[in-house]
Amino acid sequence: MKAVVSKGKDQIAVEDVPNPKLEAPDDAIVRITTAAIRGSDLHMYEARSAATPGTVFGHENTGILEETKPASGTGAVRQAEGARAARKRVLRPC
Repeated sequence: MKAVVSKGKDQIAVEDVPNPKLEAPDDAIVRITTAAIRGSDLHMYEARSAATPGTVFGHENTGILEETKPASGTGAVRQAEGARAARKRVLRPC
C-alpha cells in the first residue's frame, strides 16, 4: 500500500509500505478514503516531534472497514466489514 513517510526535516515521500496485519483482538483494517492534516503532522514534518525518519504520517482518517478479528467473547460488538469507519488518535493537543 502507499503511505506518506517522513524522510527527515522538511522531507516526505509517498512510498510502498507493508500491508497492515491484525495483531490485537481489537484491531481492524480500514481502507482509507479520506485523511486530514493537522498541527501534529506539521510538527513531524518540521522535525519538532519525536517522529524519526520512516514514520508514516496520518492519524485522522475515514474509510471502509475491510477486516476485523472475531469478537473474543468479551461482549464487544463488531461492525460489519464494509461499514464506514473513522479513526482519531489523540496524542496531545496541537
